[in-house]
Amino acid sequence: MRYPVTPLELSEELGLLPEARAGKKVRDYLRARYPDKKPGEKWLLDKEQADDVRQHFATKLGKATRIAE
Repeated sequence: MRYPVTPLELSEELGLLPEARAGKKVRDYLRARYPDKKPGEKWLLDKEQADDVRQHFATKLGKATRIAE
């Protein structure tokens, strides 16, 4: 996977689509996890942030996941 990655790309990877507003579940998690992010600023995630999202949703969905290296 290339970085930075967007919440929509992670939503697709994690199988969280379709949803009414694509990527919303990931963005909601990111807002809670990184509250210092300025409202309206686009999310471009580095590998560490993307892996955090992957781990969170793998746990929440009850799935084991292998973090891409």
